[in-house]
Amino acid sequence: MSLFPDEDIITKEIESWIGFADRLSDEDRGTFTKMLDDCYKYSKAINAKGRPFRQNR
Repeated sequence: MSLFPDEDIITKEIESWIGFADRLSDEDRGTFTKMLDDCYKYSKAINAKGRPFRQNR
């Protein structure tokens, strides 16, 4: 159960890193993308965190 059932926090966080990944070398981008994809294994726990990640923009 999430305090924010209409929000997918992990997807929003991963999308916020797309610009960073685009600037990496092909090899590093592949590694970085795999790391982010692995975060989905824990998406239920992340979404149940209780509040979204703080945005520093």
